[in-house]
Parts: sequence; structure tokens; C-alpha cells
Amino acid sequence: MNILKSVPSLNSIISENTKALIFDMDGTLLNTELVHAEALSKFLNDSNHNIERLLNDFYGVSEPEVYRILKHRNVITTKNFEEFVEDKNSEFKQLLKNSELTEKLLLPELKEMILEAKSKKIKIALVTASESNTTELFLSKLKIKNLFDLIITRNDTEKTKPDPMPYIYSFKKLKVKSDEVLIFEDSETGMASARKSGAKFYKVTWY
Repeated sequence: MNILKSVPSLNSIISENTKALIFDMDGTLLNTELVHAEALSKFLNDSNHNIERLLNDFYGVSEPEVYRILKHRNVITTKNFEEFVEDKNSEFKQLLKNSELTEKLLLPELKEMILEAKSKKIKIALVTASESNTTELFLSKLKIKNLFDLIITRNDTEKTKPDPMPYIYSFKKLKVKSDEVLIFEDSETGMASARKSGAKFYKVTWY
């Protein structure tokens, strides 16, 4: 397995064949896992679900699966999934007002690597298991939506990670082949999806 503990130089990972870089969002492009846990903790308002436990239980887990698990535990009983996301996002919005927090969400050297890739005409995509509303919140707050040629969220494909469908769909939209792509992931769920897509992928631990 190829592991990146820090952001590499672009030339050290691409080849003449590389036409696209595709990033997962939570824990890969952005250091959002702590924000997700904090928002969920505030939403639940339950001392049994502290931030440490939530990080342990739900790191890299998609929002529909988080909702399913919490329903199964009878932690949330009256809300449907859409209401769950809406209420959780309201907590996100409050947390993202903290400028010190948002400054820590994206490594400057990662943004520079993406900008360098774009200057070389390499396509940049985001493929995330997060909901579209959640994704929009982060990208808009950081003013980085324009970095991406393609954004695929949980809402855009029938199946989500660990199924390879989101990545395979992104290849089609970008008009690239699997061997022309580099994928960056941090979670086991995401890496399973990337692996089954047939593309080369890196596990990142830079956050």
C-alpha cells in the first residue's frame, strides 16, 4: 500500500500518463473529521457520545450509515435522514464561524499541489460520501469550489463508498481511464472503493 504521511511534490507521484487527481474530502482533502464529530456531539447533546467516542465510531463513515447506526442504538428516534442532516448542518455552520478552526481545515501545501496540477492541465476532482449540502458548506466556507473540475457527492450515485461506483462514475465524467488517475483516500471504506475502481490510490495520513 502506498502511504503519504505528508503532502508530496507533484512530480514525485505523477507520470506522463496522469490525467486526473481525485480526492476524498473528509480526512483527505480537508481535516473535517473533528468538525463532524463536534457537530454530531452538539446535535446529540448526550454525554455518552463525546467527541472521542464519535471519532472512534464514525471516522470515515458516510452520513447515511451514521444515521442508521444512531437509529439502531435508539439515540435518535423521531427524525428522518433529511432532518438529521439539516440539524447537523446547522451545527456545522456555527462551528465554521470560528476562523481559527477553518484555517486548520486545509493544508496550504496541499492547495499548492492542486494548483500546480491544474497548471499542468491535470484534472482535479472531489469524490466524497458526504451529502451535497455538507460538501457545499465546507467548499464555500473555504472558497475552494473553483479548484475542482468535478464534484461527486453521496447524492450523485446510486451506491456510495465502499462500492466503486462513485469513482467509476467520476472516470466517465472526466473522460479518463482508471490507469490515468491517482486517488487519495484516508479511510478503509474509501480505500476499498478506490481499490475496486482499478485506479492507483494512496492512503494519506497527513492530517
